[in-house]
Amino acid sequence: MTKTKNILLLTAVFVVFTFAFSGITYADENNSTRILYAGQAINVGTVTISNDTTHLYVTYETTGNWTILETHLGVANYSNSLPINNGGNIAPGQFEYKNDSIPAGTSTYEYVIPLETYLPAENNTLYIVAHAVVSDGNSEEGAWANGTKINENSWATYFTYITSKTDDENDVDEEDPEDLNISINKTAEFNDVNNDGAQQGENITYYFVVENTGNVNLTNVNVTDQMFTPSEIEAPNGFTGILLPGENVTYSINYTLTQTDIEAGWVNNTATTAGISPKGTIVTDTDTMDFEIPVEEDGGITEEEDPEDLKININKTAEFNDGNNDAYAQEGENITYYFAVENTGNINLTNVNVTDQMFTPSEIEAPNGFTGILLPGENVTYTINYTLTQTDIEAGWVNNTATTAGISPMGTIVTNTDTVNFEIPVKEDTGTETTQEKDKDSSKSGGFGGSSGSASYSKEVTTTEDDNNRFFSASDIAEENETVMSIPDSIPELIQQEPVTSEHTVLRSILWYIIWLLLSAICVMSGYGLTQP
Repeated sequence: MTKTKNILLLTAVFVVFTFAFSGITYADENNSTRILYAGQAINVGTVTISNDTTHLYVTYETTGNWTILETHLGVANYSNSLPINNGGNIAPGQFEYKNDSIPAGTSTYEYVIPLETYLPAENNTLYIVAHAVVSDGNSEEGAWANGTKINENSWATYFTYITSKTDDENDVDEEDPEDLNISINKTAEFNDVNNDGAQQGENITYYFVVENTGNVNLTNVNVTDQMFTPSEIEAPNGFTGILLPGENVTYSINYTLTQTDIEAGWVNNTATTAGISPKGTIVTDTDTMDFEIPVEEDGGITEEEDPEDLKININKTAEFNDGNNDAYAQEGENITYYFAVENTGNINLTNVNVTDQMFTPSEIEAPNGFTGILLPGENVTYTINYTLTQTDIEAGWVNNTATTAGISPMGTIVTNTDTVNFEIPVKEDTGTETTQEKDKDSSKSGGFGGSSGSASYSKEVTTTEDDNNRFFSASDIAEENETVMSIPDSIPELIQQEPVTSEHTVLRSILWYIIWLLLSAICVMSGYGLTQP
């Protein structure tokens, strides 16, 4: 009796052990449920597998306070095709099906997988690896659906699932084209940041609404657009690329407007969506949109530009920077030029710039932050320094012309110029006046030689001719005449002054000398004589 009880007890223990560690809590030809273990021993939920004629369904579900943060699922139709790395372990991050960004608080997550992808299978058996990252609000744990260990050094597990249909039963009738339908509806919305119509740098948001309008599931659903690269248009968060009949999903992406777009007034592009049926048929749909860019009437696009609307003005001024504060310019000091440019027209101008004959284009830089765009009434001021040369200072002037230019939305170039003749503050050169050394006693009143009635000269009259063609010196004439004419003291003084650098003074001395000669001739003709020094 005791032996029988022991046998029954061992049998019960074996059954419980087998049930607990086989990992199959419920199984039939259509459904299999596995316990999801966290930390190798904590039961946090289940992983349920089922299938119909076209799809395999794998559902993660947690219990209690546990929620799902990530899922990783591997499926193979042969045992040797499991996702095992070179080290002999399974790497969840390399699984074909995965989602690393499941919204917080999720307790159920399902994968829908085309069954034909894994058929025919070895004995209609699929090899499945189900992994998850779960949280109870305090900690995060990795979890595996229980099954057979990959190897003794890893607690990663896999299990098998026998499909409920044979290969022959999975062969369905050919797909009805009427059952294969997908649609895309593309819309656009302009984001007016400054509420004044479209400007370069603002953007358009495109929305692509994709719907499975057929009667069969579609996988690998995606959207492409000629204006974007495939990688730029991402699937919505959590979307796995599968659309069941009647389901829809919305993609969105922003497009940044260029000046070319604004000048054209339109953005034209075509979007395409595609999906794959269970039999591998690709179904597509397209939608083209001509989006009209909202441009204000005075902001650019007109049928024909009025020349009265195209105006730009430049006002050029100059300021001398007196480095040593002596009020005069020296070589090496500089002039600061200011170029005030204003859009005095009624439409936007782009590529606004300033050039000057005295500088290279690269030397005149745009003010910090200026993009080259001037709206009507806006202005901007450029500045640049010019270093004075000795040639400039000797000339006394710096003359140069500045030009500003801009381009209208229709491509018309509008210009304006301004010329400045800048007078350089130069110290006047009065010259250095030199005179002959006067007689030491010339400071006395009355003139030269100390005599108030007569004067002596360092320069004597050479000769005088009489009626008989004889020549007499001034001294000879004086000897023959008893009366001597006295010459005013001021005349010899002026004559005796040495030549100076001033042109005016030299001419004056010559004039007085000529007068003295005339007076001498008159004296000779009148019978008067000149005293000799």
